[in-house]
Amino acid sequence: MKQLVIIGAGSVGREILEYAIAIVVDGKNEWEIKGFLDDNRHALDDYDVKYPIVGGISDYIPQKDDVFISAFGAGKARVKFANIFRERGGKFVNIIHPTATILHRVVLGEGCIIGQNTLIANDTKCGDFLYMNYGSVVGHDNILGIGCTINVYCNTNGHDTLGDYVYMGPHSVIVQGRSVGDNVNIAAGAAVFNNVKSDRTI
Repeated sequence: MKQLVIIGAGSVGREILEYAIAIVVDGKNEWEIKGFLDDNRHALDDYDVKYPIVGGISDYIPQKDDVFISAFGAGKARVKFANIFRERGGKFVNIIHPTATILHRVVLGEGCIIGQNTLIANDTKCGDFLYMNYGSVVGHDNILGIGCTINVYCNTNGHDTLGDYVYMGPHSVIVQGRSVGDNVNIAAGAAVFNNVKSDRTI
């Protein structure tokens, strides 16, 4: 069986571990949990985590049966470290919590993290390394770029387009049919009624 390696043993890494454990308990895993990678070998010292740090990010060489997930809250960091391991030959899997609902004809990229009690509606295309957190909804016919972060209790609606590295703060909403450019940060609780150009904070 494949061995799941979580890149990053910080707070997001520990959260993703909980998702991975839930997948194992549900019996839908195609891998066993191997442990974490972190250059800080003491990152887990203050936590009761039974899975070890098995190596450093800077020097770990992927093993034959390893599969990876990049566990960083910021989209650019998630993609940066994933690309380091891609260059070393690493393969990435999607982590989808058993309580997530994914409707028909959804296309997920690789290395996506789909959290607890989330919904991705039909005919949506999600780029690589999406991180979708607790209780959020991505509407139908959406297009999401690489490295997007959909925080807790966020909503997009039908026919929305998000560029690369869009960050939606908790409880933010994008109304139907809007386009949001690359590198846009949406504040917690904000409602996006208009199209948004790239490299903006709203």
